Amino acid sequence: MDSGSVPGREGAGRSSVETYILALAAFAAALAASWVYWYGVESGPRVVLVAALFGGFILLSSAFPIRVSDRWSIGTWDIGLMLAIVVLGPFWAAVAALPAAFLVGRGDPLRTTYEASLSTIAVFLAGMVFSLVSAPLLTGSPASPAPALYGAFTAAVVLLAVIHAVNAGLLRVKYGQGLEQTWRELVEPYLISDAVNVLTAGIGVL
Repeated sequence: MDSGSVPGREGAGRSSVETYILALAAFAAALAASWVYWYGVESGPRVVLVAALFGGFILLSSAFPIRVSDRWSIGTWDIGLMLAIVVLGPFWAAVAALPAAFLVGRGDPLRTTYEASLSTIAVFLAGMVFSLVSAPLLTGSPASPAPALYGAFTAAVVLLAVIHAVNAGLLRVKYGQGLEQTWRELVEPYLISDAVNVLTAGIGVL
């Protein structure tokens, strides 16, 4: 879910917002570095090509979202992220999400950093969950499809939960918005669309 006004340079609490985003960026970098250290990075023309295809899908989905308010919009880019995690693993899924982060950032370094950090954190945490049951499907075959499917569903839920949590944290820092209001405005109205996206990603995994 793209935050249409996040984060701006205007208004009170700019330093707090910047600190929050820099903390997210540091956490995202730590997750990526840890993953590369422990698991390495698969490479090769096929991996790069598939990552580029997912990147194009995520970019197009971010470019044409459905605007639901002056602050929020919904799209299908999270389906692309879910599938990229399962097929490619979190490293290349995070790479595939970067073009969309630059698009949404619209040339604002702070906002671009936020979008890139958000997607990276969500992708790596979800990817860690999926890695408990299966290797990425492009580079490894699970013993049976059931663990990969259940892992994909769980990873998709984790992905969306992390995205909502990070966005909620930003609203708390920037506007002082409480969790109850955030739940009503940011999470509850989109539970059905989130569920549909998770099911769609699961069908894609099959």
